[in-house]
Amino acid sequence: NRKFIVDYTMDELEEMLNPQDYFRVNRSFYISVPSVEKIDDYFGNRLILQLLPPTDKEVVVSREKVMAFKRWMGK
Repeated sequence: NRKFIVDYTMDELEEMLNPQDYFRVNRSFYISVPSVEKIDDYFGNRLILQLLPPTDKEVVVSREKVMAFKRWMGK
């Protein structure tokens, strides 16, 4: 439940993070597999995630990334 300010864009972070460990689910969030508590269907062929620790924003996997997210999660 701590927040950190970073001086990198999401694209720059994507280049720094190991893609086996982190996945960019939308324009605002990178997640790790252990942080995913629950995955539910969401309207528009998207997914909504419940994470640990919980976030104050909805974490929705964008429609374009759903298939890649499922592969990344091993589903």
